[in-house]
Amino acid sequence: EATRRIRADEATSRIPIIALTAQAMDGDREKALAAGCDEHETKPVDLKQLLAKMESLLPGDVKE
Repeated sequence: EATRRIRADEATSRIPIIALTAQAMDGDREKALAAGCDEHETKPVDLKQLLAKMESLLPGDVKE
């Protein structure tokens, strides 16, 4: 629900969203993406993997 509301507001619709959840069952990633998330990461968090996903979602001018 939170993701849908963020996406519905023009002021926040382009903010990248990574679902951080303990839900790691088949189909959970797809559900998060269908709800509007850009990525999905499960707990326990692999910090390197999470940071790589965050960096991949940043605009090019922010990465530099």
